[in-house]
Amino acid sequence: MNKLKPEDAMVKEWSKIFNLTPGMLAHERIENTAANGTPDYAYCIDGINGWIEFKVHAKPRDIEKRIAKVKHWKGLQREWMRARYSCPTVFLFLRVRDIDYIFNTNTMFTFEKEQYTILMEDHPTKYDNTDLKGNVDLFTLRNILRGVKYNGE
Repeated sequence: MNKLKPEDAMVKEWSKIFNLTPGMLAHERIENTAANGTPDYAYCIDGINGWIEFKVHAKPRDIEKRIAKVKHWKGLQREWMRARYSCPTVFLFLRVRDIDYIFNTNTMFTFEKEQYTILMEDHPTKYDNTDLKGNVDLFTLRNILRGVKYNGE
């Protein structure tokens, strides 16, 4: 059996969560070669469209001392998301070790100035990914994906 790449595994796990999320009308992985920088994933929840970029930084060394940095978050992806800064339904889902963090456009460009330890302690929307189904409150996730402000924004 072929082992999935870390990002593909993350997308697959979240896809299962999205299937359970109330109001989720559609969601799919996007491979868009026509528009560079387009996020990995599109969804529609309660008639509201949104986008998600999934990134995995599975094993950062010396995590307690390092500034958070996403190596494979490319310039065109950042530009696409920055151009939609005021859009409340564009997200970066970041996996660091056993925790998945959700950043909206108001927070995704500021976390890379923080140390991982501060990020891990203080970020308001994080889930233990060893048991996503057991850890994600589906109604909170629904509100986040609908663009409803959440604690810490």
